Amino acid sequence: MAAENEWLLADENGNSLVTFQSFISCEVSDEGEVLKMPTEKGGFADYNKVAESVKIRVNLALQGTDADIQAALTNLKTLKDGTQTFSLVTPTVEYRNMTLESLNYSRKREDGLKVCYVEMTLIEVREVEAQYTATTAKRRLTQKKVKRADCASSQATGKTTAQAPAKSAEQNLDDWARNRLNKKKGLTVDSSGTGGR
Repeated sequence: MAAENEWLLADENGNSLVTFQSFISCEVSDEGEVLKMPTEKGGFADYNKVAESVKIRVNLALQGTDADIQAALTNLKTLKDGTQTFSLVTPTVEYRNMTLESLNYSRKREDGLKVCYVEMTLIEVREVEAQYTATTAKRRLTQKKVKRADCASSQATGKTTAQAPAKSAEQNLDDWARNRLNKKKGLTVDSSGTGGR
């Protein structure tokens, strides 16, 4: 835990990345969603709850020399641009596995260069490990076992080779045009494509 009234960002080993001198405000959002499914007669059933990532909006102030403030802002920009996770350590609780989503800072005329106000949005990163399992093939459903033919399992037909059409589309079109023209003239075309009466 941080010392009394101390707010800081710390790495996984507890080393301070940025230490803030003044606390202004903090808003923590730790929500979940209950999944619903419609049922008969317009009803619904709740069947599961999914926790969402913790989201923290915090306003803090940096105080010190201009060089100290610039170094802290450089560290904050590095955290915002990178994928490193860290902890937000407060006087009462430590929020682990956070990442810096947004960063805004300002200075005020009455404070001069010795104070910088920082507004940050932090999001919890939940790392998950994919699990893969081996599955066995299910029994095939034949057309005799199902009521509708389209519910049957597809059958493997092996490798098939495409066959070239007997005539090209251009040849078929030429034959069709020749037949139409000859019908108008009263001629017939035999299967060899030569004209006759």
